[in-house]
Amino acid sequence: MNAKTFLILSLVANIALGAALLTRQDAPEPAPAPESPSKSATDTKPSAAVSKPNNPAPEPEPAKPAEKKIFTWEDVESDDYRQYIANLRKAGVPEDTIRDIIIADVTKLYAKKKKDARGKPKPFEFWKPGIPVVGTMDTDAMEKMAGLEKEKNEMIKAMGFEPDIKASATASAMDQFSQMLGFLPDERRSQVQQLMMNLQQKAMKAQKDRKGMGAMLEIQQQFDKDLKAALSDEEYRDYSLRLSQTSMLMRMEASGYEPTKDEFLAVFELRKSFDEKYPPGFQRLSATPEQLEQHKEAMKVLNEDLKAALGDDRYADYQLAQKHDFRGIVQSAEQAGLGLAEAKQAYEIKTVTDKEVRDLRRNRELSQEQRAEALLKIRAATEDEIKSIFGDNYDKFNRGGNAMWLNSIK
Repeated sequence: MNAKTFLILSLVANIALGAALLTRQDAPEPAPAPESPSKSATDTKPSAAVSKPNNPAPEPEPAKPAEKKIFTWEDVESDDYRQYIANLRKAGVPEDTIRDIIIADVTKLYAKKKKDARGKPKPFEFWKPGIPVVGTMDTDAMEKMAGLEKEKNEMIKAMGFEPDIKASATASAMDQFSQMLGFLPDERRSQVQQLMMNLQQKAMKAQKDRKGMGAMLEIQQQFDKDLKAALSDEEYRDYSLRLSQTSMLMRMEASGYEPTKDEFLAVFELRKSFDEKYPPGFQRLSATPEQLEQHKEAMKVLNEDLKAALGDDRYADYQLAQKHDFRGIVQSAEQAGLGLAEAKQAYEIKTVTDKEVRDLRRNRELSQEQRAEALLKIRAATEDEIKSIFGDNYDKFNRGGNAMWLNSIK
């Protein structure tokens, strides 16, 4: 018997028992039995005939309490939710308890529907560019689950109850967790979800206590240790390719050089080993000069290994993808429906323009007016060159960081 069944049966049984006790208390006391008449002491005259003595009157039986129907689970449960609610009310179940029971039952029903909607996870193309975390989700399945959550809340409202909005938001967050970790078995997924929530709580506490980057990195490193202990080697690698800091940063950079699966794996193995020793943000720590020198030398070795793994040309593409301003142009090109080739052309124009601007600003032979006029000409020529690449979508280039760069040429 599940918990819901036990709860309802207990409630119904207690109500019926209370009614029976009240009925017994209201029953009248049994009347006393009448005494047998005694023969008078002065009556000495013998009777003409011996009569058969009368039998004493029987004692009356105590009044029986009125029978009270005991409700059973079969009397209450129904496949029709409206009838189900009516039965619970008839049984005397409190309204708040009815609401809790119905919401729990509907939530359980939709949990199964969501599980069916998730189905078997799609193969995750970890080497493709994407937004961190969001890129690890099956967007089609997420839309289905969001629709089911909305449908669940509407069903609860239709039965006259208000859904728990906070619980609904929590359910949506757990759906996202499930999508990210869909490659793991259910039991292992629950373990990792708990570890991730613990990580978030510790990080929030460290931030609240104004602890430095060192404390945050220690929390992350402890999480990695706990994760390795909870998962098999294969599961840990699958997790790392999806949700490690290394893989998420690499997917942000991937739009700048579009690696193949083998290239991504080669770079990932080298960078993961490096990041475990020197996590992202290492240089922001109060490192000693010796530690900084060790980091610098380790970075040289990493770059040599990356160049050997990728080859000269692809290593040059990889290095270009590390530049933040180049990735901004790549994003603008994508929004304009253009590709990596056009983004590279625009970046080359920016590189040439930047050099011309630096040279002009260093030229002390020019007056302030002459320098300003020359800078405006460079800016106009640069805009014309970029327009020749972006065409009617130039406005999609001239926004954000790119707009700030062009506007600074004056």
